[in-house]
Amino acid sequence: MLPGGLRSKLDVPMTRRLPCSEFPRDGCINRADIYHPTNKGSWPTIVTIHGRPRTPADMRELAQALARRGAVVFNADYRGVRPVSRGFPESVEDVACAIRFARATTARYGGDPDHIVLVGHSMGGYVGMMVSVAGNRIAGKGQGCLVDQGSSLPDGFVHLAGVSITKATEPLDAIFFGGSYAAMPEVWERGDVFEQIERGGNTGLKVGIIFELDDPFLGYAHATWLHATLKREGYDVRMVLLDEGNTHFDVLDMDTELGRRILRFTQNVIRRTAP
Repeated sequence: MLPGGLRSKLDVPMTRRLPCSEFPRDGCINRADIYHPTNKGSWPTIVTIHGRPRTPADMRELAQALARRGAVVFNADYRGVRPVSRGFPESVEDVACAIRFARATTARYGGDPDHIVLVGHSMGGYVGMMVSVAGNRIAGKGQGCLVDQGSSLPDGFVHLAGVSITKATEPLDAIFFGGSYAAMPEVWERGDVFEQIERGGNTGLKVGIIFELDDPFLGYAHATWLHATLKREGYDVRMVLLDEGNTHFDVLDMDTELGRRILRFTQNVIRRTAP
C-alpha cells in the first residue's frame, strides 16, 4: 500500500501500439507504456517523452513515480530519434497524436481527459515545447493521426533538461530537419521553438523549466532563453536552475534527492494545471 491508500498497477506495464490498431490513421507513433492507479479516481493524465537517441525506458522511473502518486501516465515513443533520422515534423506530429490518444483513452484507466500535462526530457523538451504551443498546427489543418479525437494542446508542460535552441552548425539538427539550413530555411524556421511561441496559440499553458547548470551536453541558455521568451509572450512559466548532478540523466533517477526534486517540481506543475 502506497501513501494515501493508493495502489498502482506497475509490475506489468500496459504496452499499447498507438494508434493504428485502434484508430487507423497515417503517421503513427510506435507505442506507449501506460501506468495507472488501480483504485478509482479522476486522475490527471501525463504524457512523458524521452530524448535523442534514446528510448521510453529513460522515462520509466519518473512515469512510475507519477502514477504511484496518482496519475495515468502514457510513456510514449516517437519518430526521428532512434536512430537519429529526419524527425521534423514527424516527431511533433507523433507526440501531438500521443496527447490525443491519451485524451481519448485515459478515462478507461481513471484519468481525466481535461487535465493533461506533457513532460519532455532532453530532445523531448524541444518536441514537447513545439507540441505544447503549436499542437497540430505543425501538421496543418485537418492533418495528423487522431485529429478528430480532441485537442493536442496540453494544459501544462515540464521542460526537463531540454533542448530549445537548434543550430545550423549542428550536424544532428541538419539530419533532424532533413537538410541544411541553407538548403531548406523554411523548414528550419517552421521548426524553431521561438518562432512558434511568438506565433501564439496555447496561451493558457503552464510551463515549468528545470535544468542543471553543469549539464555536460547542453548549456543552460536552452533554459534561460526559453524562459525569457515565454515570459515576454505572456505565458505562465517558472524556472529552476540546479547546481547538482553530474550527468544529463541524473535528473531521471528517482532514487536520489535530485530525482525527488524533479518529481516534486513536476507535481507542482500538475497541481497548477488542475481544472
